Amino acid sequence: GKSSFVSTSVRNSSRASVNGAVKSVFREEGFSLLSESPNEFHFRKWGGKSTEIIYGSWFTEGVAIEPEVLVFDKGNGEFAVHCDVYMREHSGSELLDANWKLLGSGKLAYSRMMTRIKKRAEGR
Repeated sequence: GKSSFVSTSVRNSSRASVNGAVKSVFREEGFSLLSESPNEFHFRKWGGKSTEIIYGSWFTEGVAIEPEVLVFDKGNGEFAVHCDVYMREHSGSELLDANWKLLGSGKLAYSRMMTRIKKRAEGR
């Protein structure tokens, strides 16, 4: 968890419950599911004007907030959920697109989301 932006541990749960909690919490926060595999989820939500000013460039056609969530099965009903958040500039050309990994900004909001995932997956 030290290398990810935010993380949580889920106990006494199942893979289906954890995956369901991840998807529902992000959906409730306005994110769309871009892709999914058994252990990984990619979400997207388009940022507003201030996001474009901070993370965009002259060529920006939009900046998206794109969390990537990994779920690790630790055995015996215990799971680790890790989330990194990227600000991705979309310019219409993949050669000009830029990515920024968040390191501190917005951490409280994503920590709260991890708490909701934990509670929901544990049935609380």
